[in-house]
Amino acid sequence: MVRLMDYLELPEREGGGKSAYALAIRLQFAFAARVSEILQLRWAWVDFERRRVDWPDSKTGPMWKPISKEAKALLQLAAAAAGDSPFVIPNPNDPSLPAQYAAYHRAWRKALAVSGIEHVGTHGIRHRAATDIANSGVPLKVGMALTAHRRVEVFLGYVHLEEPMLYDAADQVAESRMAKLKAARANVTCGL
Repeated sequence: MVRLMDYLELPEREGGGKSAYALAIRLQFAFAARVSEILQLRWAWVDFERRRVDWPDSKTGPMWKPISKEAKALLQLAAAAAGDSPFVIPNPNDPSLPAQYAAYHRAWRKALAVSGIEHVGTHGIRHRAATDIANSGVPLKVGMALTAHRRVEVFLGYVHLEEPMLYDAADQVAESRMAKLKAARANVTCGL
């Protein structure tokens, strides 16, 4: 993730991917969104004052998501680049149209290659974002709202186990067991 984000934040003139499509990729991470939700995103749906984006239609129907500080900064970058386009990420050749899926996918493949990351489809961004949400400690229902999942089993299908967390959990369980055993032994010794 560090290599990928470093590339996406580096200006194009310095060999980086900081283009409209790199910005779209970063917005997809920030909103745990589907590609279509970002490429079709219109300024009319963005409400900075209320800190939310309202999609009138998505794969699962109407939805809204909060604008985080990260998303706000990215949307402000997009606003500076979008000009009069109705789209947050306009087509570079015709700003009256949304950005192109094919160009987005090419930008994603390039970002992975330059970052030395094995190829994964753009939907992998949504999986990574869901995993980050789940591992951040927010309640399950909040995580589901941030990804716009309505069913627990679907949300959990997007969340992937991370090996370091498993080691930490194993140590936490062992420490808890040892503390309980120590307390039980102290109670037995005291005659309780």
